[in-house]
Amino acid sequence: MPVHFTDRLQVVNDATGGPIPYHPYTIQRGDGSEEHGVTDASGFTHTVSSHLAETIKLFVE
Repeated sequence: MPVHFTDRLQVVNDATGGPIPYHPYTIQRGDGSEEHGVTDASGFTHTVSSHLAETIKLFVE
């Protein structure tokens, strides 16, 4: 089945608006499964892909 939905999120500092690089995070998928990672140099998470639209939640540790 082809992937129709892809997205990645950027973690930013509330005070400065700047990206937060190399910071741990957890993404909770629509089915409740969790994906853990560390933001890249620009503060982005890994790309989340799905063939169905879903709601995801980002938790910054």
